[in-house]
Amino acid sequence: VLHASRAAPLAQAGLGTQAEAHFWLYFAVASARIGLASGGVQARTARRRVARSLRRLRPRAVACPADWDHKLGLLEGLAAMLRGRNDQAVSFFESAAVGARIAGSVHEEALAFELSGDALEGLGAQRAALDARRAALSRYVAWGAHARAARLRERAFSQSIRPAPPDRRRRSRQ
Repeated sequence: VLHASRAAPLAQAGLGTQAEAHFWLYFAVASARIGLASGGVQARTARRRVARSLRRLRPRAVACPADWDHKLGLLEGLAAMLRGRNDQAVSFFESAAVGARIAGSVHEEALAFELSGDALEGLGAQRAALDARRAALSRYVAWGAHARAARLRERAFSQSIRPAPPDRRRRSRQ
């Protein structure tokens, strides 16, 4: 995020390019992930960055919804998470996943599922979070992002895929 902050003036110089729009999208995603993990000042900074990216990308979504609606959904979902509205975030992420699939953006579909898993976990819906992360994992692998898939597997599944604890109830002998 530090390097992206320094690159922001360069992105602004390329007004209207696809690269500039993608810069604002992923800069906001990275900022939000840090803000959600850290809280406090980082979260406030992330809220501002996501809001700025939303303002920059909304005109693109209006002009070309097939390419940009799902990206806007990712940002709307992150904005909702940063406000503590994980229930709204899940809706945005699920919609973004569908839009990304239709647009053929496998990597953004994977990201939408991963973020949905995070929001669902925040709601205490562990099983649904696990299902969303499994979907993200399969999409990252389909995209060829094996390193990202390995990190997700390690972070998200190391705690959830454990053998069930032994049954400690006494069994009656019959």
